[in-house]
Amino acid sequence: MILEIADLVAGFCDVPEATARRLQVAFLKTTEPTFMVFADHQAHPLFVVKVGDAAILETRSALATRLYTLMPDAIARPVGVFRLDGNRALLVQEGLTGTPWFRLSDRCRTTADWRALRTRAVSMLKRFHVAVTTQPQWVAETPALDVELCTMTARLQEELAPLGERAVALFASIASDLAAVGPVHGVWQHGDFVLNNLLVDDDQMRVLDLDDFGKWRAPFVDAFALAHSVNLLASKHVQWHHLADDLAACATVEPHASDYTPRQKTAFFVYFLLAAMIDTLQKPTRATIRLTYLAALRDLLDDCSRYERAFAAPFDGV
Repeated sequence: MILEIADLVAGFCDVPEATARRLQVAFLKTTEPTFMVFADHQAHPLFVVKVGDAAILETRSALATRLYTLMPDAIARPVGVFRLDGNRALLVQEGLTGTPWFRLSDRCRTTADWRALRTRAVSMLKRFHVAVTTQPQWVAETPALDVELCTMTARLQEELAPLGERAVALFASIASDLAAVGPVHGVWQHGDFVLNNLLVDDDQMRVLDLDDFGKWRAPFVDAFALAHSVNLLASKHVQWHHLADDLAACATVEPHASDYTPRQKTAFFVYFLLAAMIDTLQKPTRATIRLTYLAALRDLLDDCSRYERAFAAPFDGV
């Protein structure tokens, strides 16, 4: 397939013949086949191409087009969905400039650098959610989160391993907390708002991978995903603080975050962990990240109060 991508894109996208002859293609190992198409000697891709079911890609392209209209400087412009054989198609989007996650350590060499990056990422998340809330169809009441949590708990115990008595007791308590919150009006979440899906320039950030946009509406899903990714990456390069501090920093930009108590925010974090682990069951490439979510869950079991204290602490900036 990789040998055909350049010719397909050149034909579908009316690439000039001189450029088409020098196109190069790189394959990304992700949940679904993804290719980056480069012109000769170009540092960023001309196009990013996904291969998949035509109906799914057409829906995704429509959503991306609406987001691009709202945030044209931060979202890749969809070029189109082009049918192949059977139900398969290509989704072609314009490439974007910026430093990818695996080169961020070139830009961030100190703790202050990583903290500044977190600040910028949180600001972009806030901007993304503000844009989403302008679309009434993307703001809706969530399902009963306590019921969802119980369902996820049962599935994890069935498909992974028994979670242990302490975990079961915690989940029962968390389910009660979520039930007490009642109906929640949530915004469509990006679904994977992590450093891996951001491109960083000196004065701009761009948001990638809208595959899971709208999959979740529960509060804090994006905020906690971002916090988790910041903690994982920053701690590999500098002396960094505990995950609870990143969670508290990122949670501040969730719409109506101040409406929830520290205990309720901790309950939403448990919901996020279970939802994220369930998601990895459907995506074999994310088996490793599931282990980090399990580690976070064990840490929370050992000292749940640490997370509540972090959410309760006054926060004067990110």
